[in-house]
Amino acid sequence: VDLYYRADEIKEEDYELIIAVSPYIHSFTKPTLYYRPQMLHLGVGCRKDASAEGVFEYIKEDLKSKNISAICLKSVSTIDIKRDEALVASLAKNINVQPEIYTADDLRGIEIPNPSQKVFEVTGTYGVAESCALKTSLNTAILVEKQKCKLSDGNDFTYSIALDKFSERKGFIEI
Repeated sequence: VDLYYRADEIKEEDYELIIAVSPYIHSFTKPTLYYRPQMLHLGVGCRKDASAEGVFEYIKEDLKSKNISAICLKSVSTIDIKRDEALVASLAKNINVQPEIYTADDLRGIEIPNPSQKVFEVTGTYGVAESCALKTSLNTAILVEKQKCKLSDGNDFTYSIALDKFSERKGFIEI
């Protein structure tokens, strides 16, 4: 048994089976057994009264196109003014969690890669999806930056993904 932290370091010809503990989807040629721990935090924002129809499926497919497995979703979070949105409730139901709800004060000071003045004017924070994903993950780095999505007129939403701080591999083992 050998341990690798990066899939590109594996010499597949040396092995009969690969066991991957990862949120990532890899294209191994050898038989692969995946263990998908819940380690990804979904932050979400949306237009008022946005429809929930098709949103979870869209996010799953979008993550898959980025080689990330939605099976690893651990939480859904948003800002308090979106707490009663059907879209938020539907996402939480799909991953079987209660949504994490934050106030603008809770999200203040979180540095995000895509701040928006318009979002600040409406919510009091410069970004809902990225800030919520980071807050829930306790991490400082975004795995999937804010994705602006629109499934139909008036059905706009954003999402972002952050890796759980305690699931992030740092390259050392303690025994």
